Amino acid sequence: SHRGGGGSGFAGDGSEHEGSRRMKTEILTNMDGLNSNNGGVFLLAATNLPWDLDTSFLRRMEKQIHVRMPSADARKMMIR
Repeated sequence: SHRGGGGSGFAGDGSEHEGSRRMKTEILTNMDGLNSNNGGVFLLAATNLPWDLDTSFLRRMEKQIHVRMPSADARKMMIR
């Protein structure tokens, strides 16, 4: 299992590119605005690398639901 910050740079591991840092700051600022006055906006986010998400981002998400990968048999059934 891969844990603790990977190659995405979103986890604030020090290797973050300047453009990525600016984009992350913009996203977090906009999320702060949603939290104070959401105007009926519902935000849904999904990732297959939850351990790579920035802790500042995770704090702004009201709920987290972790869904495990389906079994091999269940995956076969889905593509039939």
